Amino acid sequence: MTHRLSLGSIFLLVPLMLILSSCKNKDNVLAPPPAGPAWLTFRHATTPGLLDDNINGISLGAGGNIWVATDSGASDFSIGNWGYIRDTLAYPIFSSGGTVASYKVNAVAPGRDGSVWFGLSGGGVKRYHQGASFYVWQSYTEPDIAFGTVSALCSDLYKYGDIWVATPVNGISRYTPSITTEDQGSWTQYSTSNVPELLTDRIVSAAYNDFDNTVWFGSYLGVNAYSSISGWSKIQLPADQKGTIVSIWFDKERYVWLAKSAGTSLGVSRYDRVTTDFTSYTNLTTGGQLPDGGVTAVTGDLADTHWFGTNAGLARLKDTTWTTFTTANTPGLPGDVITSLLIDRKGNLWIGTTTGIAVFNPTGTRF
Repeated sequence: MTHRLSLGSIFLLVPLMLILSSCKNKDNVLAPPPAGPAWLTFRHATTPGLLDDNINGISLGAGGNIWVATDSGASDFSIGNWGYIRDTLAYPIFSSGGTVASYKVNAVAPGRDGSVWFGLSGGGVKRYHQGASFYVWQSYTEPDIAFGTVSALCSDLYKYGDIWVATPVNGISRYTPSITTEDQGSWTQYSTSNVPELLTDRIVSAAYNDFDNTVWFGSYLGVNAYSSISGWSKIQLPADQKGTIVSIWFDKERYVWLAKSAGTSLGVSRYDRVTTDFTSYTNLTTGGQLPDGGVTAVTGDLADTHWFGTNAGLARLKDTTWTTFTTANTPGLPGDVITSLLIDRKGNLWIGTTTGIAVFNPTGTRF
């Protein structure tokens, strides 16, 4: 059975009364709901609708809701309520012990038409569009996509509506919606066999740059970028900054932040698109402020604050000041192994870990 947080579907809702409460002022005008606590923690055991504590990715839906990819399906948070999709995402896993169903979702991305795309760990890609006239659910596997395991998804919400699918062995697939036929589109494959600029077919991460409508892909060799105007380009990390790029974030138009979780230089490389210079942030270059080990996620607020998820806690760089959050000094953080980061439209920082989710807002969480 499929459970979704959407009108007309089967729901599983968990109200957060503190967040949803509101009041009227003396003129009888509905006032915004009061802010909640600075930290909120969600775990599977205490949050029906959050399917699993092992969080593989967090993404922002087209309507402002939050999608969470887990080992047991996808969960959805909207206006204080949790919902989930599980059964429809099932795919078979074959082993010596027989065939079992898996529900592991590696990534979720919103479509411009209101659809939601799920990248599975062996079951290809599934697309859900509740408002579709014909195909509410569609499944895509090989040869539509390059490989059945999806390592990352990203979408172009504001220009073409394309969906980009990164795979760990066979390169990249691109879905382009039809301009004439609803719920239909075409697939294009990109690999080292037809794109000379592509550094490798082993793609780990993907991100869309809304500032200039380019899409970026990270690997253990560097990054590739695609522009509909200039085509493909490649950027290799300096020899002293090599690492597997698992997360990409764009700081306005100039800087690209590349989080590295494995390699000879663990940490973050900042690429300046104007000067083509790299700046390295590691435990050593920050005087021990950035936790030692791999950086698994990066995001920021486009002003003066940058966030880094690591295998040893959460780090914040605000102007030139570093702060580290761990379970030892932050009770609201469910675990020190950070897997994903996202800032939503209300300014809340969503923190995915291997042991649950935290939401942080220093002025109080708002939904």
